[in-house]
Amino acid sequence: MASHAPGYLFVTAQPWVEVWVDGEKVARETPVRGLEVPSGKHTMRFVNPASKKGDRIGYKKLADGKKVRFFKSNGEMLDA
Repeated sequence: MASHAPGYLFVTAQPWVEVWVDGEKVARETPVRGLEVPSGKHTMRFVNPASKKGDRIGYKKLADGKKVRFFKSNGEMLDA
């Protein structure tokens, strides 16, 4: 079985957020730069504990060796 290269996650948010991947907190606050994540489908969640507001991205497929970037500003999510 061939191994797959990881994908890389970049997240910028205003105000800052915690970053969760597949139910596990992977970053206490943003920005996140180049977080290595196994390739494949993942559920991502971005939460600001102070405001109790969060956004959930259903499933995002990370391709081998690719970068995924998210930008969040005042509740508006942009997937770039």
